[in-house]
Amino acid sequence: MAEYNVEHEIEKTKSLNKSFLFLYPILQLRCKKPIQTYLGFEGFEENKTLICLLHKDDPEFDKTINYMTNHGKYDFYIEDGDYVYVSFYLGSITALYDQIKNGEYSKISGSARTLLIFENVGLINFGLNPSIYYSLFAEFYEYNEETMRNNHWELVSKPNPDSEYVTLSKSVKEKLNEILVI
Repeated sequence: MAEYNVEHEIEKTKSLNKSFLFLYPILQLRCKKPIQTYLGFEGFEENKTLICLLHKDDPEFDKTINYMTNHGKYDFYIEDGDYVYVSFYLGSITALYDQIKNGEYSKISGSARTLLIFENVGLINFGLNPSIYYSLFAEFYEYNEETMRNNHWELVSKPNPDSEYVTLSKSVKEKLNEILVI
């Protein structure tokens, strides 16, 4: 097994995490975007969280961490060498969190849907309004459009558990256990 390090965790999540695409905008964090976001910590998947990874050497780190720790859903942060994981507890939006975790993006409604529409990113639109794109996808991928409509296909894949839950070093996991009082 490879030795643990944060850079490895970042590398394995080079693909766009659904937590970054669908949850991060809903929190309306108007500060520098994190290096990566996660649905949670490996081993603590049942917690309804958004985790933001920051680098302490970033010139905007102090401003960003200050902004994040004053957010209404801020829970705690934990340090890992030159990196910081900032945790936001999303228990007050459990239904929305579960829709995103389960890849049911088209079921997102209300103010969360409005916030995501304003992000105006193609992948978000495919997720929120898949039926608009069925004919395009059916033609491109040679699918049956009627089958797609009848089965209410989601066009954006579910979050990948391998990249959406960050693996922590043993020492950081011990700190996390103390914070979460397991």
